[in-house]
Amino acid sequence: MNLVSNWEITKQHLDNAFSFIPTNGLSENELSFIKDFNDYIYHNELKLAFDSLDELAEINKLPKEFWKEMILAARQMKLEKYIQRCQEKLEIDD
Repeated sequence: MNLVSNWEITKQHLDNAFSFIPTNGLSENELSFIKDFNDYIYHNELKLAFDSLDELAEINKLPKEFWKEMILAARQMKLEKYIQRCQEKLEIDD
């Protein structure tokens, strides 16, 4: 798989995870993370986009599906520490 294909798959997983972020009643801080996420995705800064979603997850209780997408994104980027962290978050919600 070439690098561009890998990026596109990672972006798709991040976009899928983003779809679970609530859109109503967000604080200025949360809106800032969303703006950052969109900027990072646009500039192909996928790890930073991942971090923005992770920060939003610290503020909001998100469904298991969010964490599953985050795990898939972390795997695409080969971020072993983050894969483990997301798996732990997924198990906490069980």
